[in-house]
Parts: sequence; C-alpha cells; structure tokens
Amino acid sequence: MQKRSQARHRASLDIRVVKTVKSADGWVLPKPVDVRERWEEYFKELLNEEFPRREAEEEQPTEGPIPPWTQEEVRKTIGKMKLGKAAGPDGVPVEAWKVLGDLGINWLTQFLNRITKE
Repeated sequence: MQKRSQARHRASLDIRVVKTVKSADGWVLPKPVDVRERWEEYFKELLNEEFPRREAEEEQPTEGPIPPWTQEEVRKTIGKMKLGKAAGPDGVPVEAWKVLGDLGINWLTQFLNRITKE
C-alpha cells in the first residue's frame, strides 16, 4: 500500500530532469550541445507559429437610447458570477454583492442606470 502511495506521489511531482530529447526526426540526441539546439529550435517553432485567424465582424453601432438595466438582469448576472475569484477593478468581491441580496441589486441597478445615462 505504501509503495503505491509513494508511486502516486512521485508521479504527481514536476519533472526536474529531462533524460532524453529527440530530434525533429525522432532520433535521440546524445550530445548536450545538440539537446540545447533542439530546445532552441522547438521554442522558436512554438513561439513564432502563425495560426489562422477569423476576421472580426464589424459591429453596428447602437442607435437610439440604451435601454435601462433591470433588477432581473443584474440579479442574473450576479448569480452567474463564481465565488472565490479575485475582485475586479472596483475592489468589491463577488461575495459582497451576493451577501447584499436585494439591497445590493437595487443599488447596483440604479448605479448602472446612472452611468448609462451619462
């Protein structure tokens, strides 16, 4: 039982030493100079590879007045937020908004509507 536990523990540890490195062709590289060159080649390929990108669709600007926020929209948005995450730029954690309940939802709705009007 202890051997299994130790094996699982060792398997969970980070790899500290790479024992073998293969070339791009699949051959094991025995010389440290070749290994270093292969790592350099690998990272150059990895960091300089271009990936195909979709062109962003141009958004049409919103015309007319922006509809006001509803308490239901704010309630749903706060409900979707995950607990235990870092606070945003405002410094208020999600837990605070959830604990405030209807009082917080009412205040936040009014605040968002004031910002939207300006």
